[in-house]
Amino acid sequence: MIDQRVTVAEFLRRYNVFITLGVLVAFSALSTRGLFLTAGNLINIGERASVVGIVALGQMLVILTGGIDLSVGGIMAIALTVMSKTAHANVPASLTILLAILTGMAAGLVNGILVARTKVPPFMVTMGTMLFYFSLANLLTGASLLEYYSLQRFINSAFRLAKLGERLVPTAAWLLLSVLLILVLGRTRYGQNVYAVGGKELAARLSGIRTGTVKLSVYVGSGFFSSIAAMVLAYRLSASNPDIGTTALLESIAAVVCGGTNINGGEGSIFGTLVGAIVMAALLNVLNLLNTNPYIQEAIKGLMLVAFVIFIQVITRKR
Repeated sequence: MIDQRVTVAEFLRRYNVFITLGVLVAFSALSTRGLFLTAGNLINIGERASVVGIVALGQMLVILTGGIDLSVGGIMAIALTVMSKTAHANVPASLTILLAILTGMAAGLVNGILVARTKVPPFMVTMGTMLFYFSLANLLTGASLLEYYSLQRFINSAFRLAKLGERLVPTAAWLLLSVLLILVLGRTRYGQNVYAVGGKELAARLSGIRTGTVKLSVYVGSGFFSSIAAMVLAYRLSASNPDIGTTALLESIAAVVCGGTNINGGEGSIFGTLVGAIVMAALLNVLNLLNTNPYIQEAIKGLMLVAFVIFIQVITRKR
């Protein structure tokens, strides 16, 4: 009898995000009278999920080590600023992309050094850098509208994209990055070290793993993915305010936690995070289709995050 309960708990722990997605899709299809499942709307969901999903890849790396990165939106802001400013200075689009990525990685490096070397809790470090990065972006831009037309033209020209292809680029980039990270975490020693640091940091250190270096690297990785997400967002929108990535913080954490990653570190999968991002995007999509009040949408996102954290903690304790 006890074994049966454990088996059910394990099943729910592993597949709760898929159950949630199935229930959400069924509810959405019925409540919107099939509009949710139309091809155009599914592409919309993929486009929205791509930005959150890419940020969530980096966020998951950090959470796997027992940390948290609250600065992802701020890193997106400075990456967007670099893309817009360099484009206006007639810098080649390929170099603009490289500079944006390096900027994101540099911002992540700052986070990693502060977390790994000073032993200050990641929550405090990244909350402080979040404010700094947002302030820096607004200072450099005067909080004015940023334009990214040259980036769109460069990518569309390089890949000779038609209208449908342009809409599929964000989703394709997200899926490709997800596959690459699945291989890194599942097939390399580095991936094993990331899980080990989050599972038992002291044991990992005693076994010879350079835990400080691993922690530093995941924040650099988070900065990398945040800058790529900013690039995808810029490609989609043509123009935006520098702080448009503000919502990426909560949604990326929600995607990671909804995907089954333990908020305390050491346990989680990229595939689960990928599905978690789809859940978040699908939820917001159906709420928009139903003309739900935006304030209620934010409340629902918050409640969903709390519910998944509580659920995973309860299931973990039962194990």
